[in-house]
Amino acid sequence: MRIYILGGSGMVGTAVIKHFTEHTLSAPGVTCPRVDIRDYYALQDSIIKFGPDFIINLAALCDMEACQQEPKKALNIHALGTANVALIASDLDIPLLYLSSACVFDGTQPEYTVFDQTKPISTYGKTKLMGEQITRSIPKHFVVRTEWCFGGGQTDTKFIGKIYKQIVDGKTTINAVGDKFGSLSYLPDLCQAIDAILRSGKFGTYHVSCEGAASRYEIAKEFVRLLGRTDITVNCVGSAFFMTKGYDAPRPESEVLVNSVIPGFSPRPWRECLAEYAKEFTEE
Repeated sequence: MRIYILGGSGMVGTAVIKHFTEHTLSAPGVTCPRVDIRDYYALQDSIIKFGPDFIINLAALCDMEACQQEPKKALNIHALGTANVALIASDLDIPLLYLSSACVFDGTQPEYTVFDQTKPISTYGKTKLMGEQITRSIPKHFVVRTEWCFGGGQTDTKFIGKIYKQIVDGKTTINAVGDKFGSLSYLPDLCQAIDAILRSGKFGTYHVSCEGAASRYEIAKEFVRLLGRTDITVNCVGSAFFMTKGYDAPRPESEVLVNSVIPGFSPRPWRECLAEYAKEFTEE
């Protein structure tokens, strides 16, 4: 199995490459080229030369504030870039997997299945939905929605990583939002799910996350507990608290996903996954 990965330099991409390299492939079975997804001909040449069995498109502008400030850039990556990938994949008859987000929903429901109506409220969500629609326009496609990823270790740039950085910096009081809820995705488990989806050959849309849902406050409080840091206080604050600190892109109140049934994969509870992850920081 040869896999061509776009966007492999990010936290999710690094985990995906690690998984396939260590667990299912031997070099050169996986590649993460330095190619601009917006350059059709360079991308086409790169894909043809590698000759993959699958293409995984992880390329994204994940900073929601950046997407609001630079909507054209978000559109070029999530829509135009994805269109290039989809056209090439279709022409070469290569299955394409596109990683998407719970931000394609408006957050007014407590949770979302793959059958619920999409209605994004942010530039990030709107352009990711465009990428989904473009990917679905070709026959051999997988769309995988996930949310609130963690598992990058010392290079974790997401929520858990930011909490840990505050702790390392000596903070004894941490503020976390308690009025928005979501599903968590532990990267080793997400990679296992992606692997199972590709091997299934069952094209379509999937939701993948840990079992259960939580607020950022609950997650931060549990992480601090797992680290044994009784000296740190976690405060529950509203979303408005962070809007004044630059986090002003609209975010759904609920980003809770109902997991799809994936043969060969069983999602674990988020607390179990977080406990496993916390050991990376306590066993240094």
